[in-house]
Amino acid sequence: MQNVIFSWEGDVSALYDFQYKKSGDATWQQLPNSPTQGVSVSIPSLEDATDYDFRVRANGKTSDSAWVYYRYKTAAVGCSGSTSVSVSGISQTAANVSWSVAGTAVNGYIVQWKKTTQLNWKSSPTTTAPFFTITGLSAGAEYQVKIVSICAYGGTADSAGVNFTTLSTSSLCSDKSIGIVDINEGLSSYTVSWVSSGQSAPDHIIEYSLNGTSWLNVTPTSKSLTSAVYIIPGTFPQTHTLRITPKCSDTSLGTSGTFVYTAPPDPVQYVNFKNTITGGTITSISIDGSPNVLTSPLTSGDTKKYNQTGLLAAAHNAQAYISGVTVGTKLTIRQIRNSAVLTSGFFVYQGPNVPVPLSINQTFQNLDTFEIL
Repeated sequence: MQNVIFSWEGDVSALYDFQYKKSGDATWQQLPNSPTQGVSVSIPSLEDATDYDFRVRANGKTSDSAWVYYRYKTAAVGCSGSTSVSVSGISQTAANVSWSVAGTAVNGYIVQWKKTTQLNWKSSPTTTAPFFTITGLSAGAEYQVKIVSICAYGGTADSAGVNFTTLSTSSLCSDKSIGIVDINEGLSSYTVSWVSSGQSAPDHIIEYSLNGTSWLNVTPTSKSLTSAVYIIPGTFPQTHTLRITPKCSDTSLGTSGTFVYTAPPDPVQYVNFKNTITGGTITSISIDGSPNVLTSPLTSGDTKKYNQTGLLAAAHNAQAYISGVTVGTKLTIRQIRNSAVLTSGFFVYQGPNVPVPLSINQTFQNLDTFEIL
């Protein structure tokens, strides 16, 4: 858009009517301050490279003069090159390019790139989006990229060139290796720290084993690129092996690092038993055939914490005896941790002399709850 000043010969103290329109339009437009005094007017917001018709006449006290007509074409405004060209997500064979929008006088963009050692540019298809992914690049090579703006009224404008270097084969994430340097025992978890060789991997797989052959994934409670806080089900097994593997963005895996750690056994471990059976009472609970571990029956809504040295280091069979429930009622048995249900099963109640089986295994952690409802 542009403003145009139109002037004519006449009496600067006289009043004049001025009107304008796009050539071909039927309706004339009048300026807000018409009639105007003087021999020139400023016409705002005319479109670029467009034909307009102007007309002017003297505004007399008793009669007006005849209209005088003039046709004018506004100038074609060029465009400027894009700025803030940046390159990200560089791999061995590809790179993401983004840039600032060059303005409204641009119909699109062409991305051009070449090796800095070459003369000829390669070009993308025309795009209207201010970003593009270049593919088919060579590993470990230096490139230059520029953005060509296609001007709306003809011509082009180039941005400044930006250089970048693709990753070399030796910097592949799959070439990485892990060295575990430290494991610290906390109140209910371990913190492992490690160092990496080569390019940093965006993620790591953390596993543990109690026998060195069967591996289980660990979901850390927190994790960074060089450390993780984790809990091993069973709470503080005396000896375990930890394995850290770099997980690369291209789905390849780096070389794992392993570390054998011996921790002191937790002297006291706990399990909660909770009764939420409507109208029912848990009268007794035995573990591995032991006498009743309840000091008093659990009525609906009650919870009992049971502790035993090394309780969670091995699997145990528990039995709960229940009264006050109709025979044939389906009871739900759940393992709960911090309000989250980990496992859930069912048992059809067969009477006060038939126990409900409960299995305490090595997926349990301190203060997990067995709930019967």
